[in-house]
Amino acid sequence: MKEWEEWECKTTSFPQLQYLFVDQCHKLKGLSEQLLHLKELFISNCDKLIISGNNMDTSSLELLRIYACPLVIIPVTHYDLLEEMMIDGVLDSLTIFPLDFFPKVSLLELGRCQNLRRISQEYAHNRLKKLKVDNCPQFESLPSMQIMLPSLTELRIINCGEVKMFPDGGLPSNVKHLSLSSCKLIASLTETNTCLESFSRTF
Repeated sequence: MKEWEEWECKTTSFPQLQYLFVDQCHKLKGLSEQLLHLKELFISNCDKLIISGNNMDTSSLELLRIYACPLVIIPVTHYDLLEEMMIDGVLDSLTIFPLDFFPKVSLLELGRCQNLRRISQEYAHNRLKKLKVDNCPQFESLPSMQIMLPSLTELRIINCGEVKMFPDGGLPSNVKHLSLSSCKLIASLTETNTCLESFSRTF
């Protein structure tokens, strides 16, 4: 739908809509404000799409995938049900990702976020199992992983040249799968992880 510009919806036209896939709608500027029960939202290649906290209800989302939508800003609100989040090629304005806003997320993938510097966290996150950060050139630090990410089993940090070392405590003891591209990051691993099943250096 290459000519679609506006989603005009003055009433709740889709009161039970739970799954929405929007792809290559290059002129679409926004989504309906009446999507109150979405569980899964997939948005890809929508150049002009703008989403903010004022026009998107996130309370029921369980899965969120956004690819190549440069104007999309993830609403800063709590996502109490979200379990999987994959963000790629968006969020140029994002410098800090607030993990505490996503208490139930078990899979988090962040790719090509040009200004992302770190993942912020004040409390231990007991749900996150898979964390992948790819091609984020400004990304420079990870949380204190053993303490703050005790459930992590898979970690991938690729082409994030500003990350020089793991924080104090190194990897969580439960990590089974590890993929890194930085020699300095690999060299900072000083503790033996007896649970590790696979390790790869990816270029």
